[in-house]
Amino acid sequence: IPIFMIDDFAKEMKEKGKRRKQVVDRDIANSGADLCRRVKVLLDDWGVPGVNSLSFDDGASDIKINQRDRVSYGKGKRGIFLTAYMVALMERALGNKHPHIGITVIDSPVVTYKDPKHAKNVEKEELLDESVKDCFYAWLASRQEPGQIIILENEEPNAETLPLLRHTEFFGAGNTTGRGGFFLV
Repeated sequence: IPIFMIDDFAKEMKEKGKRRKQVVDRDIANSGADLCRRVKVLLDDWGVPGVNSLSFDDGASDIKINQRDRVSYGKGKRGIFLTAYMVALMERALGNKHPHIGITVIDSPVVTYKDPKHAKNVEKEELLDESVKDCFYAWLASRQEPGQIIILENEEPNAETLPLLRHTEFFGAGNTTGRGGFFLV
């Protein structure tokens, strides 16, 4: 191979290897508003009360509920708000053909819900009715949108909804009648 071809090849590879500044043009205002509309629809479908307004905080890349940071709410509300946010993000990405793996894994979205009549030492504002759990699982059972949602939860759906869900129940180590975990040893 002639030397000049190797030099040309080396120059070409060096040029291709240079990092170029990527310009990312984002329309945060419209995207954030669209995302918040979907989050609001999800929360309404799940029967979450008291959600009057939603906005997107582009500085924190998070949502605000009733002009309040999502993370400022109690554990139960934070869980369901985050679930709605993550589902809406996945649906939006897939719907707009943006990069997304198409799977959202959510840990304990409704486990912290307690019936307000029986809860102790918790502000009533932070508690949600048991019906939210039922509405959430009913929504999940009838969901037709793109993407897969994997829920890791200790709370079991009601008897009517459970057969409608494709679920795997884990029984723990030492139990021979059921699956012991994700990775069987």
